[in-house]
Amino acid sequence: MSDYRRWYQPGGTSFFTVVTYSRFRLFDEMQARQLLGEVMRDVRAELPFETVAIVLLPDHLHTRRQGPNGDEDFSTRWKEIKIRFTTRWLAMGGKEMTVTPSQKKRGNRGICQRRFIEHLIRDQDDLEGHCDYIHYNS
Repeated sequence: MSDYRRWYQPGGTSFFTVVTYSRFRLFDEMQARQLLGEVMRDVRAELPFETVAIVLLPDHLHTRRQGPNGDEDFSTRWKEIKIRFTTRWLAMGGKEMTVTPSQKKRGNRGICQRRFIEHLIRDQDDLEGHCDYIHYNS
């Protein structure tokens, strides 16, 4: 089994990539884009964070976010966003991709990939480079 390690820094700024399951073009649908925004605002109200930059593409998103001082738990925030989005999307009759029986047994759904990619911003050059990346993708 892979050993995923994350670099946590209280109040740190990170760059994230979240991808849909099997690169399904979920965010081609306006309802999915609107729902994601609603869910992110709901989670932010309960578990504060600041979205500094974001780009939403048909099958993934990139965002640069900063956590509150003293808080390094971005994983819980992403977990909540993904769970709430999936639950509400399916309740609305939204489409999901088919998952394998073993994935289904572990509770996975065909909406988002299980994990996300995270990069802790280390300095001003790193920050500018990742913001440029977001702008080039928009």
